[in-house]
Amino acid sequence: FTVGNSAQVVLEQTGNTAGGDGAGTYTYKDPVNTFSFRTLRVNTGGLLQAGMAITNESLPMTISPVEQLRVAYGGILQGTALKIEQASGASPTVEIEYGGDLTVSAGGYRRNFGPGRGICDQCGGSYGGFGGSPLAQAGT
Repeated sequence: FTVGNSAQVVLEQTGNTAGGDGAGTYTYKDPVNTFSFRTLRVNTGGLLQAGMAITNESLPMTISPVEQLRVAYGGILQGTALKIEQASGASPTVEIEYGGDLTVSAGGYRRNFGPGRGICDQCGGSYGGFGGSPLAQAGT
């Protein structure tokens, strides 16, 4: 799957990938909130937003099975509750070019949600971004 130059693609939580014969019969259909791309490329000037409006935090958006992920110079892959799974038995190639951007800033999970959640009340998972609110980026 390639996001071309100056293109913007939004993957929503209610979507999924499916393939069929064109007559209404599916040969495969992923679960809701799951997208299957072996190769995912975001070209220069392209923007891929995945899971930006998560309404069910127990159901992160999943992109799988990924064998190659590439964000080119000037390309942006942006997500919030986003899970990228590698293809079974594969050694995935992940390439973020200089000037490319893979960001989850102002995303992540609220407290008591997500795979890194703690066992106490008010605990939250960390993922290395700026935090769960755009205000966190401004230092407020």
